[in-house]
Amino acid sequence: AVGTDGGGGGVDAHLGAPDATIGDAMTAEAAPSTPAFACLPDGAATDPCMLADGLDRPFKVVSDSSRVYWVEYGDRQGGNGSVRSCAVTGCSGQPLTYATGQMEPKGVATDEANVYWTTTAAPPLDGGAPYAGGIWKCPVAGCQGAPTLVAPAIRPSDLLTDGAFLYWPDPSPTGPNSVSKSDLVTGAVTVLYDGGGGPDGGTDVPYDVSEVVVDSKNLYVEDFATNVFRIPLTGGDPVMVAPVATPNSVPLGLGIDSTNVYFGQGDQILALNKAGNSISVIEDKITYPASLAVDQGESLIYWADFGSGAATPDGKVGKVSTTGSGGSTLQSNLATPESITLAGNYAYWISAGTIVVSSNQASASVMPNTGALWRTAR
Repeated sequence: AVGTDGGGGGVDAHLGAPDATIGDAMTAEAAPSTPAFACLPDGAATDPCMLADGLDRPFKVVSDSSRVYWVEYGDRQGGNGSVRSCAVTGCSGQPLTYATGQMEPKGVATDEANVYWTTTAAPPLDGGAPYAGGIWKCPVAGCQGAPTLVAPAIRPSDLLTDGAFLYWPDPSPTGPNSVSKSDLVTGAVTVLYDGGGGPDGGTDVPYDVSEVVVDSKNLYVEDFATNVFRIPLTGGDPVMVAPVATPNSVPLGLGIDSTNVYFGQGDQILALNKAGNSISVIEDKITYPASLAVDQGESLIYWADFGSGAATPDGKVGKVSTTGSGGSTLQSNLATPESITLAGNYAYWISAGTIVVSSNQASASVMPNTGALWRTAR
């Protein structure tokens, strides 16, 4: 479905700082002034408009023709993540909840019948049961009882579907640094690449597989340094097709069409030609291209710029042609755009939340439950 994005590294990775306690020493980012829940079914809406707020560090958003789905990572204590959705026309600030109490969900995908998401394996908290890492699903209309486990995993960091398979990377610090797929009909799981160790293991080629996109022949993965690798859908060793000159400390956006793979590096969006492996600059002067969504029909790339992480909102969402021409900013002065997706005539993005910065500017983090789902005309 249109709208599967390139994800993002997550707000903690963007800011590079631990959670902060709000107090006298902290400066909070100003909140947008747009009226809440102004997205109306009849289209008489403020632009941009908010569909839902109070989200707890939302991490990734995807969409189908009728709904927008996202995962909320929760805080670093773990075990309080969630999976939700809202109709593309709005949900009066009351999203549909599929699951709560999830451990660090990062990936989400949909095939219009089910919503799928990832969770991280973790030891018990406060004397409870251990957390099972894996890929899970529920019908898009809502879970009828507990979610269904699709496949076990350890620390899956992304998720996508092409309608026939689910794909996910698992950069586990204790097990294989791997990429797998699961047949949506039979449930059979195939490991496409197994690095044979943790993300810093000597046998690993990708440093830490983090994000994935797919075409009819290959899976393209981005590692934590933003190198891009190609893996055949039949399985095999990764081939580095886009090395990064100056490694980042967090993966940036990733997207694909029939000709190119698009990826963020530094303050640029680059295009890798799949036939010849040549690389060209599509857009530059973007502070932090956290997420990409490609509209193949219109030959456009929509991007979410997380911003600098300063106390004053400076994030943006925009678009540019797949040839690099006609770039424009759709909305600016935004709070922490983390992930972007497309549905119909609109682009939807999640704000990770309100940034707080210490008085000495030494650390920054995001206030809990200050994230939001927004929409703007394309």
